Amino acid sequence: MRKLQIIHAPSDLGAGKRGAGLGAQALFLSHADIYLKNSITKTHTQEKALAHIQTKPAKYPEAIYACVDDLATAVQKTLAQQDFPLVFSGDHSNAIGTLAGIKRAYPDKKLGVIWIDAHADIHSFYTTPSGNLHGMPLAMALGLDHAHLQCNTLTQSQTDLWEQFKHLAGVSPMLRPEDLVFVGIRDLEKEEWQVLKEQNIKYISVAEARKAGLPTLAKTVQNYLNHCDMLYISWDVDSLDPRFSKGTGTPVPDGFDPEEVQVFLQYFWQDPKLIALEVTEINPLLDKENQMAEIAHGVLLPLLTSVSEKKYKVA
Repeated sequence: MRKLQIIHAPSDLGAGKRGAGLGAQALFLSHADIYLKNSITKTHTQEKALAHIQTKPAKYPEAIYACVDDLATAVQKTLAQQDFPLVFSGDHSNAIGTLAGIKRAYPDKKLGVIWIDAHADIHSFYTTPSGNLHGMPLAMALGLDHAHLQCNTLTQSQTDLWEQFKHLAGVSPMLRPEDLVFVGIRDLEKEEWQVLKEQNIKYISVAEARKAGLPTLAKTVQNYLNHCDMLYISWDVDSLDPRFSKGTGTPVPDGFDPEEVQVFLQYFWQDPKLIALEVTEINPLLDKENQMAEIAHGVLLPLLTSVSEKKYKVA
């Protein structure tokens, strides 16, 4: 039996709008009586990082690297203690830290990733139209540059920084295209769609998920990733429909209902290969009465109440 450890990763420098850095705390404080039953780890904050100027084509890369490197260490330590990391992060750039921490702990194991999101987050320094690093963690993890799609000119220092992100785990790539599944994506730039096609990365739309039924979808994804030794789920709350996801930076129409995500997460909670879960992009500054955090908590509650039953292993 392994205990749950909540990891706070509050950086929101990777997002286009400030405020997601408060999301982890908002989620935690929404029902602190429940979360305080678990071990709590707080990671590197972004305050000292703000001395770095914002640069193009990537914004705050040195500062974000410091934050995600610290998160990677926290995740690695949690796994080394045989605990389960539940990461409450600010924006989705933090996910490269979670991914790197898993691979630092298990460098020789095959990692499967389930990315529940409205966006693919698979841009690079070379292709990003916004410069926001929350749109890049999967390209980092996959070790992809998209140089053939390049639309940004990089300095040597920026090229070096991109390489550092790709090698954050000490191994690159951290993830293979055939070991990644997108669930709910629907708002991608043309470069991202092209990368998904070229790399033959599996993705499932909200409509396809509903047609199959969420339990059936979960089983399909589980079977697709059956060859992986371990699984990590990253849940961006903008995967939800804007009726529920007003408190996030980039809401997109035609998303999931909270109950649908809950069914999916509950299914994988029973899978012993699931060794980490991340919840990200809650932005209280865009919200009213902490509704986004309350909705996210409602999705997580069945998992938390059955945490004593949570077992996991690395094959």
